[in-house]
Amino acid sequence: MNNAMWTRLTIRMLARYTQMHKVLGSLPTPVLLASPHDELTPSEMIESAARARDTLSGMLMHREARAALKTGVTDWLTGTVLMATGTRDEEDARWAYPAAMLAFDRAGEELDQAVILLHRNEE
Repeated sequence: MNNAMWTRLTIRMLARYTQMHKVLGSLPTPVLLASPHDELTPSEMIESAARARDTLSGMLMHREARAALKTGVTDWLTGTVLMATGTRDEEDARWAYPAAMLAFDRAGEELDQAVILLHRNEE
């Protein structure tokens, strides 16, 4: 994977992680994700996101909102794994790069949808 591709993926991954941190932290019962402002390794980010996903499973909230949150976190995890896959060689990067970008975009859309559902259910 060339440097430009890596940079775009890293920016997208960090943007979605920051979005997850904000959304999960603003829940009525906050789900704490390691701060994106700390110097985290990718492994620490993955572990934190996986724990958050597990925590969401047991939370009482609107079913569709919980599903959107869990899907958003899962899509972020998927994008992160695909990002690592694409660094192995250029042949893998040809398919892993667009797949990772799609997963990060889907994560953002699911998190946005969860916010809408949560606000709708507050009314």
